[in-house]
Amino acid sequence: MIVGLAVCKNYLNDDIIYTTLKDCNLDQNETCRRLKMIRDVREVSKFSVDEVYTMLKECNMDQTETCRRLKMIHDIREVASEYSIVYLYTMLKECNMDQNETCRRLKMIHDVRDHEVASKYSVDDVYTMLKECNMDPSEATQRLSYIDMDQDSAHMVVAYKVPMLKPGEYEIWRMRIEQYIQMIDYALWEVIENGATLPKTKVVEGVMTEMPITSAEDKAQRRLEVKARSTLMMGIPNEHQLKFNSIKDAKKLLEAVEKRFGGNAATKKTQRNQWEKNLFLLKDMDQDSAHMVVAYKVPMLKPGEYEIWRMRIEQYIQMIDYAQ
Repeated sequence: MIVGLAVCKNYLNDDIIYTTLKDCNLDQNETCRRLKMIRDVREVSKFSVDEVYTMLKECNMDQTETCRRLKMIHDIREVASEYSIVYLYTMLKECNMDQNETCRRLKMIHDVRDHEVASKYSVDDVYTMLKECNMDPSEATQRLSYIDMDQDSAHMVVAYKVPMLKPGEYEIWRMRIEQYIQMIDYALWEVIENGATLPKTKVVEGVMTEMPITSAEDKAQRRLEVKARSTLMMGIPNEHQLKFNSIKDAKKLLEAVEKRFGGNAATKKTQRNQWEKNLFLLKDMDQDSAHMVVAYKVPMLKPGEYEIWRMRIEQYIQMIDYAQ
């Protein structure tokens, strides 16, 4: 059959001819039609045979649409030559084939990576952060500046803020908050599992009395207990803060949240399966770096929300560094 397609060999090599034949189930007429389209598209574009054929298949062999998309990629590369054709096309599709929006996003990525603090991160890492920041380059740059890891960039930025509890997603939140706290300081999670041990009490003249915390060991333990509880509270939405703020023991707090939001066994299983499908594998990170990652943003006071802000700012400060 390739001999029968000899005319195509004047402008295409045997590999693409044979590949197209196989795609067409050895239909010579359909193969000739596709090869002619490849030739025609290449006459008006500067892309390789493989790139043209791939785009033709992407466009269901629509020659006009193929030319339109390849022209967009060509025009974008004129101002964004550092990106590969595959990456440009992926971005175009993400922007619903909007050339202007694609150029805008690519410029944001370039501008963020142009900063010294973000230059070490890959294009994918920067774009992921931009999307997390609602495409705000300044915010993305600021967040990246707080991240200082030695590990591979593939493991970066997955836990830059406290996981927030959402309705119907308790199991997912429960696993994320556990991973998050263990990443910051595993001792915090041990406090949550074991419950508070301070303040200690004893009977004095027939009255149960709290003993003052005086030793350095007890003070360090108290800091951990307060910090564990405050970190959990930071993951609870504003509208539920007042319900749980009176619970001072981190273990009891988590139990109360589970009772309120945990759902039934079937719901928990569904949520756990969903989480496991999308689970990020977190590497160990330096504790100081983790603090910078998770505590980058002070809670802001909003009109009419003083009580919520008062609790949030207390939790935030205690989470960063609680001094007895």
